[in-house]
Amino acid sequence: MLTEAQRTCAQEVFLKYGPTPQLCINFVKDPSKLDDYRNKLRGVISSLGLDSLLSAVRMSEMLNMDLSHSILLIQRKDVNKLHGYTIEPISLSIKRLLKKQLMKVEQKERLRTYLHLARVQDLRIMTSIIFESLAQLQLQEGVTLNLVPIVKVPAPGDATWEFQPCSHADAANPPFLIQFKPTDTVEYDGPELSGFQPGVFYVPISSNQVAFDSFILVDQVLYIFQLSISASHETTEAIMEFFSQPALEEKLQGAEWRLVFVIPPRLTICPESNVAKLKGFWDRARLFTAEIDVYK
Repeated sequence: MLTEAQRTCAQEVFLKYGPTPQLCINFVKDPSKLDDYRNKLRGVISSLGLDSLLSAVRMSEMLNMDLSHSILLIQRKDVNKLHGYTIEPISLSIKRLLKKQLMKVEQKERLRTYLHLARVQDLRIMTSIIFESLAQLQLQEGVTLNLVPIVKVPAPGDATWEFQPCSHADAANPPFLIQFKPTDTVEYDGPELSGFQPGVFYVPISSNQVAFDSFILVDQVLYIFQLSISASHETTEAIMEFFSQPALEEKLQGAEWRLVFVIPPRLTICPESNVAKLKGFWDRARLFTAEIDVYK
């Protein structure tokens, strides 16, 4: 029988470092080893450039796990087919650390590897990390986006809404340009903020943060950014809980909420959600897509 402290340790390991039974068992038995593993892992990630990250992916393809087992997860597409698999970061926390590391790498390297990975479907998750690192960096340095509305239409059955991307030529919901430059960037760890200021670009680094990539309040408009190269993206009900916390609620009084899916050119995205549980959020937020050119 596990104690409460042991259960907490096992949950932390699972969320931050991936679904590896050996890790959970080892650190439950001896939690003091967790700090050593954390420091070693951060050292591995901090030494990665794009070339070494691509090498780690290739080593995974050859099942050499010396480096890649701590940052990458290999999953079979079909349990009956040994040679069909995908490669992705082992956890959301590791994905965010990798994305942060790639933002430090010289831009031509990022673009070169992005172009290489974009041609390989099985490496789509890695392509996503590189796209997100480039897009996030552009947003932090200054935002210039053409927002294209996603319209909500009544849906049959138990669903409250369905979402349909508008045409760029839709007269009833025309696109429009937004431009602003953040005054600062703040990375925060954990599900809550200790403080909140308009004009500051906030980026989550926690493994248990709800599924969005950044947000900022400008001129009484809350922009929530979700970066994606996928044709669909799920939104969870925890997003409403996050923006209802005391540090945010007072300063968001009267603000317009805009959820912006930042995507590559020529991608069409359709949000997915349990719309019944998210009714409060959909009633409050307007949805948009915005194409971003990572080559700039």
